[in-house]
Amino acid sequence: MDIEEITLESSRFWLRGFIRRKTLERLLAAGCLLLAGGALTLLAWSLTFSLGDSFQRWTGHRDWIFVILASLVVLLLFRRASRKDPGDLEGHSVSGGAALDNDATGTAASISRGLSINPIAPSTVLAFVVMMVDILAFGPRLVLEGTRTIRKCSTLRRIDEEGCAAVLTVLATEGKSLTYSEITQSIDGLDPAVIFPQMPGIDGVIELKRKPPGLSLSGELRDALLATGLRINASSTP
Repeated sequence: MDIEEITLESSRFWLRGFIRRKTLERLLAAGCLLLAGGALTLLAWSLTFSLGDSFQRWTGHRDWIFVILASLVVLLLFRRASRKDPGDLEGHSVSGGAALDNDATGTAASISRGLSINPIAPSTVLAFVVMMVDILAFGPRLVLEGTRTIRKCSTLRRIDEEGCAAVLTVLATEGKSLTYSEITQSIDGLDPAVIFPQMPGIDGVIELKRKPPGLSLSGELRDALLATGLRINASSTP
């Protein structure tokens, strides 16, 4: 690798392209998440509102009651989604016979465990209710994840291009991992408190947890920086 081709200009050029590309990818992902999550949330709202047909003989045709009820249910689903991870099964325990404690694998063992569940036990009923709530909260989870993705785009757009490009250049030209103090000493005017927290958000930047901590670059990122430098030099050569 001809490290002389990797300059601050080439690192800056690559970083700008990375920010544009990553921002577009995250915006597209956020749009898909918000669209799917909004559709599923609307479905949950509609299911709750449709329960009004079963209670009209007591409430009459007061649809506004079920509009409020459905909206409250959706708010509770968002609260549930914000407090629980999709894979969190806390509280999803059921009651049943001795077959539930059988660790055997296979279809027969799974069927035996399923048949041994006591469907009227309070813990089983509660487990199924919690599971249904988690299923209905899947839409709000997608919406919340979409909003988090948009916030990540905002964070990405605030990257200090000059400082991060300087760090990329030093790491690429050195060709090895460097400690934070070594990087700081190599770059005049670098603000470590601002730049170093932003570096792990760049694809190909490896944050070293060992002592002393520092940063390194993947081989793919070094190759990309070199290719960018070669293109810039080729375009500037008459």
